Amino acid sequence: MRKLAFLIYIAIGSLALADSIPKGYKLEEEFKSQTEDTIVRAYRGKPYDWTGSLEYRVFRKESPSVNGYLLWKGQNRASVLISSDGENIALNNHVMSDLGLLYVFTRQKDGTYKNSDIDFMDKVSQMFEESLSKKLDQAVDLDHSYCYANTWLSDHQLLGVFTGHESGRLTLSGYWFIYDCNTKDFSFDLTNVNQSAIHFSHNEKTK
Repeated sequence: MRKLAFLIYIAIGSLALADSIPKGYKLEEEFKSQTEDTIVRAYRGKPYDWTGSLEYRVFRKESPSVNGYLLWKGQNRASVLISSDGENIALNNHVMSDLGLLYVFTRQKDGTYKNSDIDFMDKVSQMFEESLSKKLDQAVDLDHSYCYANTWLSDHQLLGVFTGHESGRLTLSGYWFIYDCNTKDFSFDLTNVNQSAIHFSHNEKTK
C-alpha cells in the first residue's frame, strides 16, 4: 500500500518551467527563505480543502516569472522548509493518515531544482531498524510512519525526524538524523555541524 502511495505522490524529479498556474487554482500558503530571495507558494485546486490537488512553485528574485517554476505536485497536505540561502528546499508531504514523506530539492547551476531521488522513508527506517530496533528483544512493526524535515542546521545540512507508532503497542516519539545535501550522506553526529558554527567577518579573515 505504501509503495503504491509513494508512486502516486512521488515528487517531480527536477524543476521545470510551467506555462501558467492551472485555471481554478488558488494561493493557499507561502514560504520564504531567510533572505526572502526564494519564495515557495502552494496553490490548491478545487475543492479547496485537503482533497484538492496541490502545486508548489518556486519564485526567485534573480529569475522573475509571473507563474513561478513547478517544483512538486501532490495531494492532501504539505509544508516547506527553505535553507537560508535558498539553495535547498525540503518538502514534507502528509500523504495520508498513516504515512508522511520527505522530499529534498537542490538548486542546480542552471537555476533549476533537482529532486535528491532519495527514498527518505526507506533509508531512515532501515537506519532505525539497524541501530535501535535490533536492540529490543522483540520486533517493531510500525503501522503509521512519518519522515519529515525539522529544520536546516546550515545551508546544506538538514535535521530530520522519523516518528510513528504500532497501534496499541508502542510509539516512536522521534528518531533524529542529519542529511547533507552536498554529500548526500546521513549522520547522527552533530560534531561536524558544530565545528562550522563560527563565521568570521571578511575583515577578520584578512588579518
